[in-house]
Amino acid sequence: MNQRLTQGMTAALLLAFVLAGALTFGSPAEARMTEEQLQSQNTPEMANGIVDFLNTYHNVGKLILHVSNRGIFGTSGNGQLANSPSAQWPPGATQDYLFAAGLWVGGVTDDNDTLVSAAVYQSEMWPDFFNPLETMYNTWEGRPGGLRNTDDDGDGEIDEDEIDGVNNDPWNDTRIDEDHGAISQQMFRCTYYDTTNFFNINNTNPRQLHFPLGLKINQESYQWVGAAWDDFVGMDFEIENISEEVINNAYVGFMIDSDVGDFRIAEGSFYTDDLSSFISQDTTIQVAGGEDEELSLNVAYMRDAEGGDDEDLAQGLFGVMFLGHTVDTLGITAPEKTEIHAYRSWSSGEEDPEDDSERYRYLRGNNCFGGVCLQHIDPPETRAADYRMLVSAGPFRELRPGETLDFQAAFVILDPKGLDRNNEELVRNQMLTNAIAAQRIFNRDWTAASAPPPPNMELIPGDHRITVEWDDFSELTRDPLSGKLDFQGYQIWKATGWRRETADPSDDAWFLIADIDKSELSDFDTGAQGIGKYRFVDATDVKNGFPYWYAVTAYDSGDDDEGIPPQFGKFSQSKQLVYARFSPTRSLDDAVDVYEIDNSTGDVLSKEIRTVQNVHVVPNPYKQDADWDEADSNINATGRKVYFVNLPRRATITIYTLAGDLVQVLEHDYSSAPTEDRTYWNLVSRNNQEIVSGVYLYHIQSDVGEKVGRFAIIR
Repeated sequence: MNQRLTQGMTAALLLAFVLAGALTFGSPAEARMTEEQLQSQNTPEMANGIVDFLNTYHNVGKLILHVSNRGIFGTSGNGQLANSPSAQWPPGATQDYLFAAGLWVGGVTDDNDTLVSAAVYQSEMWPDFFNPLETMYNTWEGRPGGLRNTDDDGDGEIDEDEIDGVNNDPWNDTRIDEDHGAISQQMFRCTYYDTTNFFNINNTNPRQLHFPLGLKINQESYQWVGAAWDDFVGMDFEIENISEEVINNAYVGFMIDSDVGDFRIAEGSFYTDDLSSFISQDTTIQVAGGEDEELSLNVAYMRDAEGGDDEDLAQGLFGVMFLGHTVDTLGITAPEKTEIHAYRSWSSGEEDPEDDSERYRYLRGNNCFGGVCLQHIDPPETRAADYRMLVSAGPFRELRPGETLDFQAAFVILDPKGLDRNNEELVRNQMLTNAIAAQRIFNRDWTAASAPPPPNMELIPGDHRITVEWDDFSELTRDPLSGKLDFQGYQIWKATGWRRETADPSDDAWFLIADIDKSELSDFDTGAQGIGKYRFVDATDVKNGFPYWYAVTAYDSGDDDEGIPPQFGKFSQSKQLVYARFSPTRSLDDAVDVYEIDNSTGDVLSKEIRTVQNVHVVPNPYKQDADWDEADSNINATGRKVYFVNLPRRATITIYTLAGDLVQVLEHDYSSAPTEDRTYWNLVSRNNQEIVSGVYLYHIQSDVGEKVGRFAIIR
């Protein structure tokens, strides 16, 4: 192997000696990876804070999709659904649509080496472990410094400082990310490489050794909130050859392992009844007041089969489509038009490719004659099983050192809306609404009509009330398309009944509690500046200790000249969780005197002598299966809880039976939960047994005093 390494590759090899023996990788034999394979994906300790995995996901639209800076989409079985959805649709549903999807890039070097760098499942793409700036970045349309096609910083350059934590300004004005082009209502950006090959150290199978192509990938992903385009996530990749060799006959693709079904089903069952297929559809869209649009749609998708182990059918179809890529109208150096070159589908296990040569054949397809490989499309799968699929674009004749290859894609949910999903003709002709929306947005340079961004907001919990405060940011932000200040009003949303069954409440849980036109703002204006300029108090059926979500969104007046109706923001853009408190409205500290201050005037509204005697147990009595209980989750396995509220910063809570037997000891530390003056008990004893009905004693010990009390449990 004569491939020469760049400086970044050399650094990665040096790291290999530091972390020798830490990681091994290989192709799993089945879609659900073994415990060893899960452990093999652990992040090296020195990369913590750089590698972003299980922490970032698109959640402003209906498709809740995990993204990372490892070229992987989905959690690969690593995530706890309570805080890391993989690909959930719609929000709050118990169906998930993705185990893992990953980038594959393959080609042939001048030394005649056939190489493929794969994020799934070879885990060969990582950020630079030595650069703490190479993590995930987020922005959104309307963010200060992020207006597209605008000179935000007034230096004569437009969108020159991409959002990456680095000053890219050619004038070196020392400011960072102050003039970038933000796309959609939620945008993530990251950079990673295929140059880390120290994972070979413990690999005893020579067919699974990784030899880098020498790639740097800039990845962006986008999501919108409009009702017409909130069922997909767009992606834009810039692949740069940073090696010293030419990459010939290159292909780029995604390997998708959907595992569609109800995630609550026991391990080993819900993902074994999938089907996969491919749609190629040319269509014409009639645009009112404009020219008709000719669209060519290519979508590979996977769906849940009827009557499988998971009982409840997952209604959606999870697809991936190529929206655009580098093209050559002559067809010499690249394809003449955007299309999927190969669609491959196979069941997991022995059919998985074992080395780069086999992976490359999957990328190029088997329809090759005289050195020319034509489009390869596998037939639809008709036997329910655990499938994987691959879609690829190419070939790109050569990628020289320093050259880049661009391609754009989308993950999209195809909504059948009650149609016969086994009828391919219906799928082709009536179920591509969301795919069409994705293609049209890309064709318009990733633009769509959008509402003003939400304001900055804060929730202040009180006794049977929540105060919502926000600023006027939405009013001062120009529309990214028209450049006009078209703000028209605010909407305040609330969600109740959330029991932690999913990371966020379902869309059905949200309801509107206030619609404030700009002509009515004076009724909510406090005269303050910043957060607190506007104030709304919700005291309608607010129970202390229960979780509530709130969001403030903005809407505009539309654009009659362009035929655009008013656009409304969505609660998912600004949702925040809060718990109403017994008293006071502000968290306790070690001091005894507690003041409540008016943020706008600085006046002291009230003063209370605070001791540990204000601690309460709620609910008391606790009744099993009441609304207080949560759904079972990885956060709280039993779903049952009682809270100790109004705790001081640090306290030890000891729980006894009436007979004086020790049941449990809880440690509360305010520094580890800076937004909480509470802690909960899951009704499990120190011997890991669920407790029985009865009356229990508790003893609070803290720096501001002690308290003894009692509470009742009714099972």
